[in-house]
Amino acid sequence: MKYRCCCLSLILCLLSVSCHRQDAPVEAKEERLILPSGSGEALSVTLYRSRTDLSPALLLLPGKYRSAAVWEGFARRLQHEGFTLLVLDDRDLTGQPLEELYRRLDAAKDRLVESGAHPLNLAVAGESTAAGLALLYAAHCPDMQAAVLLSPPLAYLDQNLESVMAVLKDCPSLIAAAEGDRYGAQAATVLKKSAPVFAELRLWPGSAHGTDLFAGHPEAVMQIVQWLKTVLNAS
Repeated sequence: MKYRCCCLSLILCLLSVSCHRQDAPVEAKEERLILPSGSGEALSVTLYRSRTDLSPALLLLPGKYRSAAVWEGFARRLQHEGFTLLVLDDRDLTGQPLEELYRRLDAAKDRLVESGAHPLNLAVAGESTAAGLALLYAAHCPDMQAAVLLSPPLAYLDQNLESVMAVLKDCPSLIAAAEGDRYGAQAATVLKKSAPVFAELRLWPGSAHGTDLFAGHPEAVMQIVQWLKTVLNAS
């Protein structure tokens, strides 16, 4: 009898360990990669891969002289929510002609899809100056289904972004800034008024710029997540 009880206890213990291992989430990690761009230039990126195939995906662009690290907390949160994300690590996005930048973004977008992203559920996001590039790329690339612009400018590489927004078709946008960031808030308001399709404007208290918004307003991350899930039809 004692032998049977010991065996039963051992079996229950093994089942408990097995169930615990099955339910435990796999630790999410980022991958730092070097991609060839269309012009042969090396492109440094950081990939946050979703645990599921055909996931919604986001291409993230840091502002001028800022590294991919500015998007790290945001990217980890969205990865946890089932997104695949790829962050460009280029500290001088304005140092190249626009066509070269498009080639680099195309290479990054292709890697997103190769990494399991759904080709019909792609979005692009930029902060500070790179919000301008994100808007230009959304207008240039029909694969982009949404754009998120944090503290955007009104011009990028001599391109008038108000005019670009006015012709942006079939691509909803979320435009956000801090109320105390006078230029960012003004530009966000102007771009919202210029949008020919659905565009949502979010203004938060304070004067933070770009992804620095998230430090004072962590709730902003989940608001962007919910907006993206709605627009990209993500579960």
